[in-house]
Amino acid sequence: MRYKFLFKICFISFVWMIYSDNIYSQSKPAPKKNSIDINLVDYAEIKAFQKSAKPIKAKRISKALVTELIRDWNNSKTTVKCQDSYLYTVSIYFQDYTRRNFNISNNLISEGNSYCISIPDKGLANRLWKGK
Repeated sequence: MRYKFLFKICFISFVWMIYSDNIYSQSKPAPKKNSIDINLVDYAEIKAFQKSAKPIKAKRISKALVTELIRDWNNSKTTVKCQDSYLYTVSIYFQDYTRRNFNISNNLISEGNSYCISIPDKGLANRLWKGK
């Protein structure tokens, strides 16, 4: 009898913990966006997202397209909740050997969290992939 009571208390506590964490995560404000200094960028690569186990080789992005991506990222202000799927992963490598990763889908860019920055150019992701 005593163990059933303890089990019920533990179960209710566990359910409440999951429920309250879910509510808290939905009400959190969007994280602050960190701008990118184009002068510190060494190069950038793009990979198509694929759910299969076969790895896809990364492609280098031209300097002009990297500049366009960074300009759009730095000038954007709209923050929206992200969808879970994305088309590409872009890695920007800096001269100090650090890297920032971004998930891109059409005109939405995310830096590894559940919030996306909306940029005006809906075709940028495909242009980055095609290199045009």
